[in-house]
Amino acid sequence: MANKREKQKFSNRKIKIILIALLFILTAVLFGLVSLFKDELASMNSIRELARLDGSRGQYLYQVDIQGNYYMDEFLKRGGVNSPEDLTAFLASQMSKGFYTPQVEKQSPGACSSFTGELANGDRYFARNYDMEETAPLAIFHAKPDDGRYASISTVDLGHVGIPNGGITGIADKMLTTAGVYVPMDGMNEKGLALSIHMSHQGPGDQVIPTDLNRGRLGVTSTSMMRLILDKAASVEEAVAIAKDVDLHDDIGSSFHFFVTDAGGSSAVLQWVKGTDASDTDGTARDLVVIYGDDKAPFIKSDQYRILTNFITLEDYYEEGDIRHGLGRLEFLEAQLSPTDGKLLDEEVALELLAQVAWSKMEEEAGSTVFSVVYNLTKKTAILVPYEAYGKETMKFTYKIQD
Repeated sequence: MANKREKQKFSNRKIKIILIALLFILTAVLFGLVSLFKDELASMNSIRELARLDGSRGQYLYQVDIQGNYYMDEFLKRGGVNSPEDLTAFLASQMSKGFYTPQVEKQSPGACSSFTGELANGDRYFARNYDMEETAPLAIFHAKPDDGRYASISTVDLGHVGIPNGGITGIADKMLTTAGVYVPMDGMNEKGLALSIHMSHQGPGDQVIPTDLNRGRLGVTSTSMMRLILDKAASVEEAVAIAKDVDLHDDIGSSFHFFVTDAGGSSAVLQWVKGTDASDTDGTARDLVVIYGDDKAPFIKSDQYRILTNFITLEDYYEEGDIRHGLGRLEFLEAQLSPTDGKLLDEEVALELLAQVAWSKMEEEAGSTVFSVVYNLTKKTAILVPYEAYGKETMKFTYKIQD
C-alpha cells in the first residue's frame, strides 16, 4: 500500500514537472512570437478610428502610427518588386513571417488635383484632392524609421490593401492596414518634401496602359516608389534622382504620373511617356520626362506655382479628338491661381479651392473626393478633410510630423 502511494506521488510529481516544462515552453514560444512580431503588434495596436461618416460606403478615417523600419532594407536588398502582386507577396512574407497572404482587389479609376505655391506669410504649401469613383476606408499614417530615413505623414486609401467597406474589424484587417505604409496616395516628410500620385489615363480612347519597365534597375510599384521618396529624399532634385534610377511598374492596372515639391519652392512633374497619346501604347517602352517648376509650361502662366491633375502636361501629347482627362480642373485651378501668382492667404483658402474642384463639383460621372489635404511644407503640418465634409469643423483633422 505504501509502495502504491509512493508510486502515485512519483507519478503526480512527474506530471507536475511535465506541466511546468510545458508552461515554460509555452511562455518561451509566446515570448518569442511577441518579440518576433514586436513592431507589427505595436503598429496594429496604434490603429484608432477618428471618424465614421457613411459606413455603407466605407467612409471611415483611421490613424496609424507605424513602429519600426517596415522592411525597407529587405525591399532594397531583393531589388524591389516587379508588380503589385510581388509587392503584396513581399509584404505578406515580411509582416506575417509567411503565415498569411492577403488578397487585394483591383480598385476603380479616379481623378485627382494638386497645386503648390506660397502663402501670404512666406510658407510653402501643397494642396491635393484624391478622387475616386467609389469611396473606401482611409487612414493617415505616421512613420518614423530609426535607420536614418526621414519621418513622414501620408494618406492611404485602405481599399488598396484590401480593407472592405465595413472598415477594420479584426486582426487580419489590422495587419493589412499596417501594410498601407507602402501604398501612400500622397505625403510629406520631415524635410518638407511632399508628393502626390495621379492617374494619367495613358493610351488611345478609353484604353489605359500601365507603365511596366524592365531595364535592370530597382523595381518599384507606383506607391512603393512614393514611399521610397518620402523615406530618402530631402529635395525635389533628390526625388528626381530616385525616380530616374528605378523600373516603374504601375499599380491597379492604370497609368500614373507624379507631382513632387519641397519647402524651398522647387517642384517637378514626373511623367513616363512614349510618343503621343495615340501612340503611347507600350508600357515597357516609356521614358521618364521631368518638367521642373521653372520650366516653360504650356498650360500654366507662371513659374511661381504649379498644378497637376490627370492631364498629361507635355506640349503636343494629345491629338485632335483625344480624351483629355483632368483638363477642365487644370484650367479652373489655373484661372484661380494665376491672378496672384499662386499666392494664397493661408491653408484655409487652399482648402476652399480644393472644395471647388471636388469631384461632385467638376465631374459628370458619379464619384467622390475621398479626401482633401493641405500640407504646409515650411511648418511640416497638414489639414485633412475626408469625404467632402467641407465646412464641418469636427471633420477637419490637423497633423504634424512627429518629432
